[in-house]
Amino acid sequence: MTYLLMMIENYRNELFELADKYGPTSSQAIECCQQLDELLNLLMALEQKEQLPHDDSVLRGGAPQITIDNFNL
Repeated sequence: MTYLLMMIENYRNELFELADKYGPTSSQAIECCQQLDELLNLLMALEQKEQLPHDDSVLRGGAPQITIDNFNL
């Protein structure tokens, strides 16, 4: 999870730089923001999963499990 937190911080810093350079609604800033959103969603899913009981029957309801492999990093 430390690697994920480092990536989030890197994308966050990059987003600020892109927004300053090209504007907050530029395609570069929007693409970076979307990538940051995916990482934040992954972090939230991992944190939520840690709070679940060891019985993962909640995850067996047909919803896809989120992993870092689902994202183009």
